[in-house]
Amino acid sequence: MAIRQLSLNNFRNLISTTVDLNANLNIITGLNGSGKTSFLEALHIICQGRSFKTHSINHCIQHKKNSFLLFSLFDDYKAGISRNNKTSIIRIDNKTIHKVSLLAKKTPVRIINSSSFDLIIGTPVHKREYIDWCLFHVEHNYQSLWSDHKHSLKQRNALLKTRNNLSELYYWDKKISQLGMSIFNFRKKYIKSLQLVLDQEFPETIQHLNISLVYKPGWNVELSLLENLNSSRNKDIKNGFTQCGIHRDNIDILSYGRHAQTVLSRGEIKKLTIILIISQVYLLQKVNDREIMILIDDIDSELDEGSVKYLLNKLNSKKIQLFITNIESKEYLCQSHEEYKMFHVEHGMIKAVKHK
Repeated sequence: MAIRQLSLNNFRNLISTTVDLNANLNIITGLNGSGKTSFLEALHIICQGRSFKTHSINHCIQHKKNSFLLFSLFDDYKAGISRNNKTSIIRIDNKTIHKVSLLAKKTPVRIINSSSFDLIIGTPVHKREYIDWCLFHVEHNYQSLWSDHKHSLKQRNALLKTRNNLSELYYWDKKISQLGMSIFNFRKKYIKSLQLVLDQEFPETIQHLNISLVYKPGWNVELSLLENLNSSRNKDIKNGFTQCGIHRDNIDILSYGRHAQTVLSRGEIKKLTIILIISQVYLLQKVNDREIMILIDDIDSELDEGSVKYLLNKLNSKKIQLFITNIESKEYLCQSHEEYKMFHVEHGMIKAVKHK
């Protein structure tokens, strides 16, 4: 479901406007600080209900204004978000919704920026988020499983911290083990599926770097999760938190059997990160045949020209609406797509640019 039009009012440093968009490729140019990234942020919020830059979208309200408003027209629905200092109102097809997840499921979106490389060089949290994004959009009940597990883990940790009503640990251990095993099975299955997509869609890079994804569960798999929780109970009580479970999962991203961040060059890490994210998109489309949006911020600073051409040609072969920001307009950014639109941002003003 491609976005065809976006209206912004009082959002960041952008001057209030309405922009008509291309369903395939949109290139946004402008100097650093002009508002390019803010435009991508607005797209992300209207699709996901949250920002990729800040935990609170209050920060997106323009200076000296009380609220912002975003409104969008997609191929088969329309959506709007208004936010003041206290509340957000989200509407889809003129109906107010109260769950951000309902908006997030409509049009999946992925952002690729300088923070994306934490997938390889960052903590296990980033790797869990990587696989969970895919599962959230592929498996209908995964979001509820994940939320229930998060709540159960919070309850168990509260008991461990206060050391009150410790007899209730037995209930939460059973609950966490049941939910955790369901999540474990999903993660294990889809990591294998992602490896298959990598091997099939990007054989040149994957074979050259000998890339493999290895799922590392956050407990001793020779025992059940419930047995792990039982055996670590006294230690957990002493430390005040749960030390094993799916919240400690990791994914090893290996090159020739060694951690990729220790053997690959910075350029190779950047290219591999983008390939890993695109593979998620391919897998989602393979399962659900859905339109997906990808936002790439400041593409020239992250990749060399050859890598950019390679990846854009790969993206053109799928149902993907692509938004790319860059300081300058360069011919090779649009060579992969017959249809595209170009925009220039200057001092917060977004203008369409005519092209041949």
